Amino acid sequence: MPDLRVRAVVAEQLLVLGNFELAFRTIQMLHLNTAAIYESAAQRLCIRLRSSPEPVFSMLQQFKVRPAASTGTRTAALLSPPHYMQHSGANDGRAVWWGVVEDADGVVDQGTVSDDDWDKIVGACVDIFVEQHQDMRTAEQFVEKLQNQHSHVVGLVKVGKLKQAYLSAVKQNRPDQMQLIRDAAERSGATTIAQLCSKYLVKFGLT
Repeated sequence: MPDLRVRAVVAEQLLVLGNFELAFRTIQMLHLNTAAIYESAAQRLCIRLRSSPEPVFSMLQQFKVRPAASTGTRTAALLSPPHYMQHSGANDGRAVWWGVVEDADGVVDQGTVSDDDWDKIVGACVDIFVEQHQDMRTAEQFVEKLQNQHSHVVGLVKVGKLKQAYLSAVKQNRPDQMQLIRDAAERSGATTIAQLCSKYLVKFGLT
């Protein structure tokens, strides 16, 4: 009997090859760690397809939109945009990445990943395009698919979008994020942003 790691690698490879339904059934049947396998498969695909992220986006969509077991059909129900995007003029088209599946009774398919796991998976993709491929433009596309506001700010910092990160932290009144942004601004020589962060942090008695 193959050990769990071997089984997980098989499921990962099925995902990378685009055989999503068989991969999902394998994960469920063998009671594997769904989020960990999704993350590993996404990382492998990011490394392999540095010049075109579209197959990775297609894979990610499968992690949020799954066939409802009771009917065998695919029906997407859109979640509300993250609170940090509401009324911000953000592209509503991003909502498709937040699809979840409901069966005929309106029960969400438990095979979909949680928002925290989603951000961990997408964040791993960001790291590969930033650290291995040095492709900030593509990395930013992944950042814009993060759900949690804190994850989004961290992602913006990683791709060098410090002004956007600063504005988001101000809007959400997050001094912890402001410290992160200031440190990144000082390292990159973004003096104006660093000064703005320091001025903000003084209000909280932080230096």
